[in-house]
Amino acid sequence: MQQGDLVWVKVPFSNFEEEKMRPALIVSNDEYNASALDVVVCAVTSNLEQVPYSVMISQKSLAGGFLPIQSKIRADKLFQLEKSKIVKPFAKLRSETFNLVVEQIAKLVSRKS
Repeated sequence: MQQGDLVWVKVPFSNFEEEKMRPALIVSNDEYNASALDVVVCAVTSNLEQVPYSVMISQKSLAGGFLPIQSKIRADKLFQLEKSKIVKPFAKLRSETFNLVVEQIAKLVSRKS
């Protein structure tokens, strides 16, 4: 699991008894990923509604793998996830696209003067 990987993850329903498969982007750095029991990810959605702090992705956004449907990375939907919840990687973002996600995260957490 490396920074920039798009992965399938098991996310619990609100009742915590069942899980659903969802795509996510690993944003934590490789040093953290190698030493921690979890990773930090952004949610990925096929809902293309215009929302702030998001980056559109398509097959052209990938350095490898396959994206079956145009999607959006939600930089405002960050969460920590145990590695055991990751089922498998399915693609890798191009560096340029990953940098756009990082820019959106930076905007999200920046202080307004």
